[in-house]
Amino acid sequence: MNPSSSILLSRYSAAVVALVSLAAVAAAVRLPAQEEPSSAGQPAVLIRNGDMTLATAAGTPSGWTLGSHRAGNVTLARDTGDFVSAPASLLLSLEAVAPAAEAEGFAQQPLLALPATGALHVRGMIRAEGNFSFGQIVLQAFDADWKQLDWKIIDFVKPADDWQGFGGVAKIPAGAVHVVFGVVAKGTGKIRLDDIRIVETAAP
Repeated sequence: MNPSSSILLSRYSAAVVALVSLAAVAAAVRLPAQEEPSSAGQPAVLIRNGDMTLATAAGTPSGWTLGSHRAGNVTLARDTGDFVSAPASLLLSLEAVAPAAEAEGFAQQPLLALPATGALHVRGMIRAEGNFSFGQIVLQAFDADWKQLDWKIIDFVKPADDWQGFGGVAKIPAGAVHVVFGVVAKGTGKIRLDDIRIVETAAP
């Protein structure tokens, strides 16, 4: 794991006292979904392995990691049996280890670069099954010292029988040096992500 990831994970640990107050975060308003603006050239994709094609030697999706703040039995894997586009999806599994307890985990990836426009268009597919008291698809913005500047909610984790699309445009705050995309959840069950695409777009 690179040094920035280690710092991020410890920052996320503190911020989860930003699960942040769960009530405060859950009360935030979701970003409005918008269509990606058309342009003459193709914008650079700012996330690695959004289609989960590449795998590590351990069988996890390349470029994706688990946050250090977790409870229960939390695992990250590639699911080659359930996906939107072949060959695989990201699978975040949460299993409680005690009666009446909830597992908690965060699958994440730092973006390759910041948008020159100050805004990002995010889209992807999610499938969740289980029971979750909390679940969000988010962008986190940090300064150079990995102090969290913002927590943007793209969508909420909602159990469903099939894959669901999500998307939104997020403005990145001034002073941001690092931006991390991820899905965070508390409960028991499985969350799959696929076809994640994050590109620079015009500011909303």
